[in-house]
Amino acid sequence: MKKALRIMMAGILVLPLFFSSCTTDPDNPNVVIVGFFSWPTFYINEGGTLDIGDWEQPITGGELVDDATVTVTNTTTGESLELIYYPPSENHPVGYYAPGDEEFSHTPGQYVSVQITALGTTFNGTPTVTSDAYSTITAPANYASVSQPFDLTWTITEETTAATHVIVYVRNFSTDPYTMKAYLLPITTTTLEIAGFEPAESYYLSVFPVNQMPISGGGSTHFAYVGTTSYRSTYLSVTITAGGGN
Repeated sequence: MKKALRIMMAGILVLPLFFSSCTTDPDNPNVVIVGFFSWPTFYINEGGTLDIGDWEQPITGGELVDDATVTVTNTTTGESLELIYYPPSENHPVGYYAPGDEEFSHTPGQYVSVQITALGTTFNGTPTVTSDAYSTITAPANYASVSQPFDLTWTITEETTAATHVIVYVRNFSTDPYTMKAYLLPITTTTLEIAGFEPAESYYLSVFPVNQMPISGGGSTHFAYVGTTSYRSTYLSVTITAGGGN
């Protein structure tokens, strides 16, 4: 799962989230946070705007917080891991917190949480269960040629533990610039209209169940997303033949 989520992070909303503030009061800190599991990755800025539809740069503006303490915990087993800060690089335009050489594991039915201390305030993520739900894409067909707009449709199967949302990914590493777009939808949603992308081959579409984790502190609430540990979610490739532009 670590490898799969690393690929997605290189690659994570129809409902973009926007946060901005002008205060630096420690009791009401100007902090923007978003995170993802199971390879835990957290973005933390002082100020800025959040749009996690942009997987490479989910927070724009503001200042990177490079001295936060970020500790993730499997609250079922008691295992904890302090993440390290990775500064911006050629491979990733913004800084983020993630594991070093250590592994952080959790299985379906186990709960994970996070504690973040940044700008003098502590933020706590509610223990959130790990799902093993998976998706099956029903249209379009794998390797199909499609003209925009078209509907991506899917079903969700819950094996033992449910999910609250899905993240739909549209990625293409052959476009210039490459395409990495994500959409966050309620688990009850089973269709999304795809439009506005450059016509090209090798678009990868996937639907990934997640559970949403509230992270609260200093009078504000942020979110992390705990991905399914099932490998059965559908990934497919299509060629978009026409209809680009937003």
